[in-house]
Amino acid sequence: MELYFNDSNSYPLTTTALVPNYIGSWPQYPTPLADGSCSTIPASANYSFSSVSATAYAIPFCLGAQTGGLGAGVHTLTQAGIQ
Repeated sequence: MELYFNDSNSYPLTTTALVPNYIGSWPQYPTPLADGSCSTIPASANYSFSSVSATAYAIPFCLGAQTGGLGAGVHTLTQAGIQ
C-alpha cells in the first residue's frame, strides 16, 4: 500500500490496482476458525480492501492465535498501522 501511495500520491480504490506490480495476488481467507473467535467479521470480509479515501484504507483480518506480538482475534490494518 505504501509503495503504491508513494508512486500515486493516493491509496488504490481497489485491490486490482495492486496486482501484479505491488503484490503478486490478493490473499485468500483461510478456513474459518472452529472456536468462533473471529465471528465478529464474516469470512467474506476478511482480507477485503476498503478504500476509505485517497489517504486512508482499512483491511480487517483475524488471527487464530497470538502472532508476532498481536493477540488472537480481529484486527484492522490501516495506513496508521495495525489496530
